[in-house]
Amino acid sequence: MAVMAQSVKLNNPNLKNQYLLLAKEQVELSASDFTTVAVAANCDYQLSTSDSWLVARKMSNGNAAIFGLANMELSERQGTVTFTSADGSIVRVLQVVQEGDKSVNELVTEEQVKVSSVSASESMSGNPATYLTDGNFNTIYHSTYSGSGSTTKFPVTLTFTFTGQPDIDYFVYTPRQDGNDNGNFKEVEVWTRCGGESAYSKYDEYNFGGSGSATTIEFEGGLKGVKNIQLRVKSGQNNFVSGAEVQFFKKMTDDPSFAVFGDDAWTTLKPGTTQADVDAVPNNFCRHLAQQLFDGTYDKKYRVTTHECKYSPQALSDMWNAPGKYYDQCEGVTGIHVPAGSQINVAVSGIANGKSAALKVVAWYTGEDGSPHTAQFALH
Repeated sequence: MAVMAQSVKLNNPNLKNQYLLLAKEQVELSASDFTTVAVAANCDYQLSTSDSWLVARKMSNGNAAIFGLANMELSERQGTVTFTSADGSIVRVLQVVQEGDKSVNELVTEEQVKVSSVSASESMSGNPATYLTDGNFNTIYHSTYSGSGSTTKFPVTLTFTFTGQPDIDYFVYTPRQDGNDNGNFKEVEVWTRCGGESAYSKYDEYNFGGSGSATTIEFEGGLKGVKNIQLRVKSGQNNFVSGAEVQFFKKMTDDPSFAVFGDDAWTTLKPGTTQADVDAVPNNFCRHLAQQLFDGTYDKKYRVTTHECKYSPQALSDMWNAPGKYYDQCEGVTGIHVPAGSQINVAVSGIANGKSAALKVVAWYTGEDGSPHTAQFALH
């Protein structure tokens, strides 16, 4: 291998048999990087690549430089570089793996506040209140019931306790995700105990409407030094109370990487933005997006659109006095298809204060009996 790390003079007349050897069979690149590969050869060779994002050049010392154009996707991609002797008698293939750009994961707009304990005034055996904070959207809390129907005693009080008296700006309630709406929250009172308070204070009351979508409740100005938060559920779908997760969050200070954007959805740049401003954006993902907006090369088709928030099927059922008639579960299609295993980044603006919206991702014909599998994501 030490010999292979050195390039050999090409077209050496003293060597009768041609050879073309590579120091590596595979190289790995970062999301925006290049590398060199040592080549041992006594013949001239040519380079070709399998993909347009992959660039290979022969260096003056006989080695090869491998470049990968910036990979702005989160997932890795693979390609090949083919080394072919001038007469075509020798072919070597180099595998190239370029990692995805994970810089978008470095953007922190919120911090989840850990719940130290949770309790419920009642729960069904096998569906405890701890399932509301276990981070698993497939487990659910459920109030009591019997084979003959609901035995739930309203209001059902869910008490969340925090250590260290953190600040909290909002919480997200995600209903069960198994396609059954039994227990989805309807009327809810929010009570808090902060700082030196010994008793609970009523913050506000809401009607979640029995919706199957995630619901966000913001605390105007934020809560300081939180000890406990209680959700007193006064009614639920079909006279039950259930939920997949209740998550609490604290908003973070603005990231300097967002400073050049003209709106919360990152669809424009602020007036007067210069190339120097774009170059100064610290985060690679944001800088690349800002550069495309600056150059006018960002394709906004389907990616930047305005969508009307639809009423949940449960809310429509109540409005139309049609109990149990939920009709279309997948209104408001965005036109965005996401391949399995990939990730997307969603920036949202225009959601009014005190209002909540959710994005539903649907995988068609993957559930039991070919039914769709869905997941809900709160937008705020």
